Amino acid sequence: MRISVQLYTLRSSFEKSVWGTFDQLAEAGFKNVELAGLYGMTPDELAAGLKERGITAHSTHMGFGDLEGKTESVVAFAKAFGLDTVVIPWLQIKEFSGGWKEVGERATEVAAELKPHGIKVAYHNHDFEFQRVGSGDTGYDILFQHASDDVLAEVDIYWVKKAGFDPVRMLKQMSDRLPLAHFKDIDEEGFFTQVGQGSIDWPSVIEVCKAAKTKFAIIENDQPKIDPVDAVVQSRQYLLGLGLKD
Repeated sequence: MRISVQLYTLRSSFEKSVWGTFDQLAEAGFKNVELAGLYGMTPDELAAGLKERGITAHSTHMGFGDLEGKTESVVAFAKAFGLDTVVIPWLQIKEFSGGWKEVGERATEVAAELKPHGIKVAYHNHDFEFQRVGSGDTGYDILFQHASDDVLAEVDIYWVKKAGFDPVRMLKQMSDRLPLAHFKDIDEEGFFTQVGQGSIDWPSVIEVCKAAKTKFAIIENDQPKIDPVDAVVQSRQYLLGLGLKD
C-alpha cells in the first residue's frame, strides 16, 4: 500500500498556482495523486506536467453525470493519465427514485461498460450513506447488496467515524472491494484534522488495509485549518513513520 493524496484537499492552493502547488508536492516526496479536476487544462496537458514532476495519477473522481453514456470520453481521459480506477465521489440520493438499490444497479451498469477497457469503478462514501432505510439496512448496505462484484469501495475513514461506525470494522466488511481508502482523521470536535492528530486507530486501519491488499492510502482533508500543503505533508510524515511508502 502506497501513500497518495486526493487533490481536492489542495483546491485553495491550486487557485493561487497550479504548477507551484504540484512542485511543492513533488519536493515533499509525493509520487501518487487522485485527481479532482483539470484546472483549466486538457488531460494531456495535465498528464504531461505531472510526468515532468514524477507524479502519477492512479484514479480520479467522476460523478454519474460524467460516467453514464460517456464511456468513450471516460476511456480517453483514463488513457491520458494511465489511471485504472474512476470513483463516484458524491450524489444526491433524492435524485434516485429507486433509492440506494438504483444507485447500486446504475453503478453496476457503469462498471460493466468500463470493465472491457481495463477501468474499474468504485464508490466513495460520506456519512449520509450510513443512515438506515426505515428500520432496516443502511443505504450503504443496500447499495452494495445490489451492486455487482465489479463495483468497488473507496472507504472514507473520517466519514465512517463521523457517522458513528467503527472504521476498522467497516474496512474489514469491505475488504473484498477495497483497492483505495481515504485516510482522513477526526478531532475531538468531530472536525477534519491531519492523519495521526485525531482519534482514528491508524495502526489497526493500516493492518486491515494491507490484509485487503489496498493499493493506495489516499490522504485527504476536506477543510484544512492550516496551509493545505503543510496539512498533507504532516499526514504523509506520520504515515511514513508507520512504515508506509510513497
